[in-house]
Amino acid sequence: MFVKKILMLAERMQPGNGVSDYCGKLSSILSENGYEVHIAFFSGSDYTERIGNIYKHGISFVLHGNNLFTWAMMMNNELKRRGREIFNEHGFDVIHANDWLTTPAGIAMKKLTGKPLLVTIHSTENERGFSDPQSPSISDIEWWACYEAAKVLVSSQRTFHSIKNDLGVPAEKIDILKLHDDSWQERVLDIYSRALVMENVIHGEQTAD
Repeated sequence: MFVKKILMLAERMQPGNGVSDYCGKLSSILSENGYEVHIAFFSGSDYTERIGNIYKHGISFVLHGNNLFTWAMMMNNELKRRGREIFNEHGFDVIHANDWLTTPAGIAMKKLTGKPLLVTIHSTENERGFSDPQSPSISDIEWWACYEAAKVLVSSQRTFHSIKNDLGVPAEKIDILKLHDDSWQERVLDIYSRALVMENVIHGEQTAD
């Protein structure tokens, strides 16, 4: 039986953190519907924990940058390394990155494997006030992530409009996916089903062989 496998990239998996809770709920829904999910994230130690069809891959990182941007770019090298190990050991069919903090690794894994990339932008740098010295670079990464992604997911109209107007992303490429909507699970599965169709189209000749 073919098991659909997802690589999910997150800065952290910490209860009470909005992005962490989003990734956790998303992974649970996918797992309940026959997906195998591998979550790679920064942690205080290196470990892999399996709960049913969900694998949590903690990645330790001891270096400290002098700002969040520098640290995140260094951390992405470790995410890329662990993502490649997961691909070699388990394989995956779709990559899902979250925010600028993990999208460089997601883009690198897309280019390495040829697998489709989904990106969730939880908020843009424009929404956050564009007040950091690294804001122009962060906004560029957000644009790059949206350009490389097969689909961009957001959780609010405000972020939808920021991505559309500030980053110039076509509206048809963006899906609003609100965590507490009644249709959330159904829409998640539809988005992933379409991504898997894309993966089969990209690798159709290889699959046919």
